[in-house]
Amino acid sequence: MNNIIYNISIIGGIGFLSAWMGILAGVLLSFFIKGKKDRLKGAVFGLIGSLMIAIVFFELIPESIETSNIYITSIGIISGIIVSIFLDGKLDYNHLHIPMDKNYRFLKSGIFMAIAIGIHHVPMGFALGSLMSTNPAKGIHLAMAVIFHGIPEGLAIGIFFNESNLDVLSLILISIFTSIPLGLSSILGGIISGISPTIISLSLALAGGMIVYIIFNETLPNAWKTWKGRG
Repeated sequence: MNNIIYNISIIGGIGFLSAWMGILAGVLLSFFIKGKKDRLKGAVFGLIGSLMIAIVFFELIPESIETSNIYITSIGIISGIIVSIFLDGKLDYNHLHIPMDKNYRFLKSGIFMAIAIGIHHVPMGFALGSLMSTNPAKGIHLAMAVIFHGIPEGLAIGIFFNESNLDVLSLILISIFTSIPLGLSSILGGIISGISPTIISLSLALAGGMIVYIIFNETLPNAWKTWKGRG
């Protein structure tokens, strides 16, 4: 019994650390962008948008369809967009009584991105936990992939929160909280290796829908507002 608890704890620790190392690396990279010219910032926002689009359309959505079917994936994407619209309303200036300025615009984008990435980490954690419990060698390979996968996500979070003037400690705490879902779901994946494919598919598509909303409603418009070119 003690060995089982120990093994599950190790799986959860690996899941959390693999997510956090990638996110933290991206957050640290974002500090090199802070204070730079608007042209560079605009280019980075555009790059982040394109990277996240690639993650959604070349990874999340195909994997969701493969896990279940196009109908479940469609429900997840639509649900993600609806949730984003709901959160957008709750984060509106009038509700939070925050002055309507550029800092808040980036703060809201960062909150959206952190929530979506946290949700996206849930199915990844299930997969990692299941693989670690059945084939540890392949599980370590997946953990390495999770680290590299998290770098652009951490960069996106760091850029937005840096532009909203959050301090370093707050950014580190956000990176930790964003990584916790992957650690917890890794534990569940290790315990229940046969988790429902429908739940995994919905989680992937839900995160994809939220990220799509963020990209086209926040990230790309922020890129344009930051640097409109020489005009």
